[in-house]
Amino acid sequence: MIEDTWPPMQRRWRALDPVFVRGMQRSGTSITARGLHRIGIIGFGEGHLWFEALRPFRELRDPSHLTPLRDPLMALGDIRAERYAAYLGLAIDRFHRDHLDPALHRWLDKSPGHDPVTVAPELAHVFPRSQFLFLHRNPIAVVASGLRMWGDSDARFESLADGWRRTMSAWRDVRPVLEGRFLELAQAQLAQRPGVAAARICAFLDAPSGEPAMAAEFRETRALSSFPDRAPGDYEHPVQWSKARRDRLAALCADEMDRWGYRLDFDAPGGQR
Repeated sequence: MIEDTWPPMQRRWRALDPVFVRGMQRSGTSITARGLHRIGIIGFGEGHLWFEALRPFRELRDPSHLTPLRDPLMALGDIRAERYAAYLGLAIDRFHRDHLDPALHRWLDKSPGHDPVTVAPELAHVFPRSQFLFLHRNPIAVVASGLRMWGDSDARFESLADGWRRTMSAWRDVRPVLEGRFLELAQAQLAQRPGVAAARICAFLDAPSGEPAMAAEFRETRALSSFPDRAPGDYEHPVQWSKARRDRLAALCADEMDRWGYRLDFDAPGGQR
């Protein structure tokens, strides 16, 4: 008889506690990750891997998927959904610990955009003690920053504006699954009140001793800044967009902006709500 290794493996699995940083690109995810690095929570610059690995897991958790293979005589049928989640979580954890700084005590995955948000329920299941940080920003500032970062074109404008809408909407959809395990922060707060933002994050992650180092990172560093000529938190810079672009952004984003309390203000975009 094969010895059942599930109980000790289950204990190791239930101790997994990564941090997932999510949000639309150009919303503060990079500087948040840098702040986490300063307190020993380390990850790749851009993860963008595990949402691809987790899409099949969504199907495997569905009892109607591959029904003939659910027989206990078969490997998939024997491990079932929870044990499969444990094997997957332990493998992903091992990958990070093999490829990142050995001094890390928790690892993070910073993957901005819509797709990484959609698999948050799967991540929460695979990593029972994981926590989520969601960064958000006025879409006018997101689009303006993205156009300066990656080049100005109508296609890029459309992609950024629609990406913001889809990312924010997707996050609202997954919030109920993550209740008690997420913290939302505005990019403006990191820029304007770095000490407050660091205190909130460190309290949420139960890492109060890291607050000074994280606050210093937020205060002293501007990660991939698209507005190097502006002071942090300076949002008094009108966007020089055509009426057609302004109307298009309003058509794509106004409803979602209203849900998040953002003003459709093209003269001072991106400030606190």
